[in-house]
Amino acid sequence: MLSDHVSCIRFHLQLAEKNGINGKEIISLITQMAIFVGWPKAAGALNVIMSEK
Repeated sequence: MLSDHVSCIRFHLQLAEKNGINGKEIISLITQMAIFVGWPKAAGALNVIMSEK
């Protein structure tokens, strides 16, 4: 999820925010995704999201 897709994460984060999703909801979504993509990738995605704020 993260290694080749950092620009995708940023793009989708911008779209989510434009559509009214708040920071807590985004973090909750990434936490739920960790079950499917693995904790290291989810943690990397959270790092990207936190660096955007």
